[in-house]
Amino acid sequence: MDISVENSKNVIQQTQRIPKNQLSTEDFFQLLATQLKYQDPLSEENNSSEFINQMVQMNTMEQLQDLNKNFSQLTQYQNLQYASSLIGKNVSLNTGNQSLEGIVDKIKIIQGDAYIIVENVPYSLDQIVEIQEKDLR
Repeated sequence: MDISVENSKNVIQQTQRIPKNQLSTEDFFQLLATQLKYQDPLSEENNSSEFINQMVQMNTMEQLQDLNKNFSQLTQYQNLQYASSLIGKNVSLNTGNQSLEGIVDKIKIIQGDAYIIVENVPYSLDQIVEIQEKDLR
C-alpha cells in the first residue's frame, strides 16, 4: 500500500465540506446582498415588488439584530444593578456540590456577566438560593 495515497485520502476526507442545517444571519445577508448585486431593478424580467420585498427583508434583519444586541445590553445592565443591590447582604449559594452562606463583599464583571464575590470567590447570580439582610448583632 502506498502511504502517500492513504494520506491524501485522509486529507480529502478531512477537508470535505460539512453542510449546515440552518442558514445563519450572516449567510442570509451574504446571499441577499449577492442576489441584489446582480439584480437589475429596472429590468422587466424582475418583479419590482420582489426587489422591494428583498430590501425590506434585509432592513428587517438588520433591525432585529440591533434589537437583539440592545436586549442583551439591557439584560447585562439589569444583572449589574441587581448584583450591586446585593453588596453587604447575606446570601445562601448552591455551588453544585455544596451549599454555603456568606456576605457579598463586592461584584465583578467577568466576560460581560455580573458575579458576586463572597469570601474572595466569584459566584454567578444563578447560584443564589436565598438573600437576607446582613445580621447587625
